[in-house]
Amino acid sequence: MRRRTILVAAAGVVAFGAAAVAFILLQGVGSTSWLGDWLDPASRTEGAAQPPLPPLPSLGGAAIPVPPPQPPAPPPLPPPPADSWEATKVLVRAGSLGAAITRELQPAVGECFDEVMQARFGPQGGKVTTVEYGAMEDTGEPVVLLNIETIADGARIVDAPVETRGRVSDGLLACAQAALRGKEVSVPGTAPGQRFRVRYPIVP
Repeated sequence: MRRRTILVAAAGVVAFGAAAVAFILLQGVGSTSWLGDWLDPASRTEGAAQPPLPPLPSLGGAAIPVPPPQPPAPPPLPPPPADSWEATKVLVRAGSLGAAITRELQPAVGECFDEVMQARFGPQGGKVTTVEYGAMEDTGEPVVLLNIETIADGARIVDAPVETRGRVSDGLLACAQAALRGKEVSVPGTAPGQRFRVRYPIVP
């Protein structure tokens, strides 16, 4: 008796399941039912609208500004002529020459920090010479590149173009160049005919 009851119950479950499947199939005929979409994944995407792009991130409700495109970098300068001062070697250590320049010319350079001296040379600020290659950013202390020619037992400063302006006036730079340009210093044992450059900071 019990076995017959179990068989009857199982038959009822099978019949119910078959009826449910038949109902779903009938509902899906000629339509895009969820069952048809599940059986044919291509039907779910073909012709469907694409989801919108996500909005740009924002800070505090305001859209993040997009930076403008950077301008192209300027083309590099051509190499300087081989016989120019710009192509002349820069000495890292000037040795006895640097000591001679400091000893003999620094007092005149130090006077350029006086406001009266700067005012005197102010009108000549437009005549301040600067290096054409390798100029440094205008931060820190002013620096000039001394163009030096050796003479017998000494050296002559041909020019002192500014490499770094720092935060000083044009009058101070013009005064310092006048104190250095064309001056000779004594360096015993130096042979004539050599050329080189030396960095020289403009300090009091």
